[in-house]
Amino acid sequence: MAEYIGADFVDAAELILFDGQGNFLERESRRRIAEVLSGHERAVIPGFYGSGTDGRIVTFPRGGSDITGAAVAAGVTADIYENWTDVSGLLMADPKVVKNPLPVPVITYKELRELAFMGAEVMHEDVVFPVRKMGIPINIRNTDRPQDPGTLIVKNADYYPSVLKISGISGGTGYASIVVEKERLNEDEALRTTVMRIFGEQRIPILNILTGVDSLNIFVNEKDIRGHVRELTAQIRSAVSADKVTAATGIAMIAVVSRFMSSSPAIGAKVLTALASRRINVRMIDYGVEGISTLVGIDEGDYRNGVQAIYTEFIKK
Repeated sequence: MAEYIGADFVDAAELILFDGQGNFLERESRRRIAEVLSGHERAVIPGFYGSGTDGRIVTFPRGGSDITGAAVAAGVTADIYENWTDVSGLLMADPKVVKNPLPVPVITYKELRELAFMGAEVMHEDVVFPVRKMGIPINIRNTDRPQDPGTLIVKNADYYPSVLKISGISGGTGYASIVVEKERLNEDEALRTTVMRIFGEQRIPILNILTGVDSLNIFVNEKDIRGHVRELTAQIRSAVSADKVTAATGIAMIAVVSRFMSSSPAIGAKVLTALASRRINVRMIDYGVEGISTLVGIDEGDYRNGVQAIYTEFIKK
């Protein structure tokens, strides 16, 4: 390829560095890339591998070519990192749920992280991290349709025109809720800490927490508590002398992400309007602390219908 386009070939083993445990050394690689590529005007660099501290070849476990591209872009302080793939950018919703969803023209790094956290199949964090730190935009483009503009991922989208009010919808099924009820529970920090410690000891990751005057509603992955719900609820009840501890399964979560969320109250209202129009009951709602997402919990059986309703609400003329 290098010979075909008249560029220099630079072996990734010279640029991409790993430690003794096979972990990618992002900072050290960036320095090496800057040093080596300063002597090359145009270069072709393979992805997916590098070299360890002993000089042996080490391969990335996944996404190696994308990570290599991001590392090189950061190392040479590029104006933009173009990531050519088989889709015309990020899609507003899961195409397995919504038929032919629109691509997102512009999205911020923060919005991307919110969508990825709730299960959207977007770029791996290791790809985004090297260029995000340096404020280098990523442009996801389609190799088969080079005429498509794709999706631009930027640090700040204030200076880009936007025709869409939301940047994406993600989520999934298989969630559970643990509700702890005790009078004045949220006035006693020690009690809340005790509840959190139990989840930590059981190695149950907490996805979200909603608080009431006398209650905590803790959301987790259902698979993480399957088989020991009774034991977990009994342990919490005993540890904090709770009045009541109940568990509910069969919950789906939908995240609607938008950088306009905090400045446009209509966005949150439209999410609820869309669900109400399909007679979908909302079991929980959480307005993200950063003001760029709204998370709703509904019954699993309503998940597909709910995503489709929200998508339709925001793309209709």
